[in-house]
Amino acid sequence: MTTTTLREIAALTSVSLSAPLVILAVAVIWKWRPAALAAWREPEYRTSTQWFVLGVSLAFAASALDNLYWAFAWGSHYLEHPSHEHLFASGVWGNIIFRQAAGIAAAFCHLRAAEMADTTGTKFVNRLLAAAYLLGFLLGVYLFASKVAG
Repeated sequence: MTTTTLREIAALTSVSLSAPLVILAVAVIWKWRPAALAAWREPEYRTSTQWFVLGVSLAFAASALDNLYWAFAWGSHYLEHPSHEHLFASGVWGNIIFRQAAGIAAAFCHLRAAEMADTTGTKFVNRLLAAAYLLGFLLGVYLFASKVAG
């Protein structure tokens, strides 16, 4: 079996698995919707459970949207449709919104929930968030400097 054939099988599998993922993600969002809306309306006094529900809802919504986009991209690639080049070139914008930004926000919600359940009262989440952003910034500087020097 050639590498191209394996890649085509993987692309077809990925697109096919996007359908159940999106359907199940929407079901999760729908089931958590009442609790998520209630949590959203109480920004000042959220409980750890409400933070957790917001994180779950946000993560599944972002995952569904991200998978829809990439299902179209990989489907157009599989069919050798000319739009696939544009979809892949533009995919970075969706990644920023639905993978990185939504992933960071969902992780923040989950960490807030865990921190509130922890009786030690540390501000671990804030320190971790600052350290993670610093590391990301330094990675960006390193990549930029490598390309410029390069």
